[in-house]
Amino acid sequence: MLNVTTGSISKPLVNLQHHELVNLENNYYYLSEPILKRWLELEYGKTGPYPFRLD
Repeated sequence: MLNVTTGSISKPLVNLQHHELVNLENNYYYLSEPILKRWLELEYGKTGPYPFRLD
């Protein structure tokens, strides 16, 4: 949960879906690329929700 509007992230999500990096199943988005998933996990561990910062 990022506490952002769906409109602010819909274009990037559609782009990721077109590149088959993200899949939408049962109203949830899933990363289909393991390297991208691991990178995001590592970034989350360092900086919190990426690229959104909840200050």
